[in-house]
Amino acid sequence: MNSSILIGRYAKALLAQADSIGQAEALYPTMEQLAHLLMGSHEVREVLNNPVVSPQRKCAIVLSCVEGCCAEECRALLGRFVDLVLAHHRERWLGEMSLGYVRLYRKSRGLVRVQLTTTTRPEEALLARLKAIVEERTGGVAEVILHTSPDIKGGFVLQVDDLLLDASLKGQLEKIRREFLRKNKTLV
Repeated sequence: MNSSILIGRYAKALLAQADSIGQAEALYPTMEQLAHLLMGSHEVREVLNNPVVSPQRKCAIVLSCVEGCCAEECRALLGRFVDLVLAHHRERWLGEMSLGYVRLYRKSRGLVRVQLTTTTRPEEALLARLKAIVEERTGGVAEVILHTSPDIKGGFVLQVDDLLLDASLKGQLEKIRREFLRKNKTLV
């Protein structure tokens, strides 16, 4: 079976189950954290993919990674889901399933992820205006996440779901450098 279909089915089933018991909203930040951890930690993925580690131990490890993130009912739902994934030997896709849940939840609730990276924290009025513009254009509810990074040297980087606008000084200088190299390469 195609892994993307498999991942989508598990994520969709978890969202349907969470909705049916009224825990979808409570499970959302937990699945975000789990997706971030599993997609970013090679060590945790290695343990989950290790056939020597028992399924009970793997489930305990996953649940300990999200300790304190959700209520007991939500934690029980996640435990049953992880047990199901482990029973079918699909643990290598658990990170993608978590990310799939997050995407499906956002889509079903009309949430739009907006990430703004600047060198300093922008004023609240600017953030409110940005949120209003995104909500007007997308018809959804904007979740604005701020990052500050001196590495961009100035300007901003705006990401709305999968769309990226790099208006940073660093990005513009890199664009000029690539263009310069491209033009000089043709002269040689």
